[in-house]
Amino acid sequence: MPVIRAYKFTADSLIGKSLGDLEKESNFRFAVQGIKRGDTLIEPEPGTVTERDDIFILVAKVQDHEKAREILGPEVLNQELIDYTIDSWDIVITNDEVTGIPIGELGLTRQYGCFPTEIIRSQIHLPPEFQTTLAKGDTLRISGAPTTK
Repeated sequence: MPVIRAYKFTADSLIGKSLGDLEKESNFRFAVQGIKRGDTLIEPEPGTVTERDDIFILVAKVQDHEKAREILGPEVLNQELIDYTIDSWDIVITNDEVTGIPIGELGLTRQYGCFPTEIIRSQIHLPPEFQTTLAKGDTLRISGAPTTK
C-alpha cells in the first residue's frame, strides 16, 4: 500500500532536471503530489524543473520511500503537506487492448499517480509484479491519492 511522505530536495546531481527526467532515471516508482517552493505549492508536471530545497510530496510504496530518502534528500515532517487520503479502487479488466500487457507498461504511476497493489484472478490473489500480464476478467486493485485532474 502506498504512503505519502515529504522530502527536502538536496540532491546536487538532480537539481535543474525535470520531473519527467527524474522519473525516467529513478530506480523506484513514485508519484509527485505537489512541490512546495518557498511559500508556493506547485502542481507537478513532467516539465517542472527541480530547484534546491524544493519540498517534494511523494506517494510511493514503503520500500520506495527508503530509496527516495537516499536519492532526493531528508524527509520533512509537515502534517499540512502530507495531509492526503489514500484511496483504493478495483478495476475489472474487460478491454482487450490491455490484456496481455505487463502492468509495468501501463504507466499507472507515471500517468495517473496510482499504484497497482493486487491482482485477483479466478479468486486467487496475486502480487502486482512489474512483469505480470493482465487477463480479461482480472480485478486490478490500485491505490493512490485522489486528484481533481
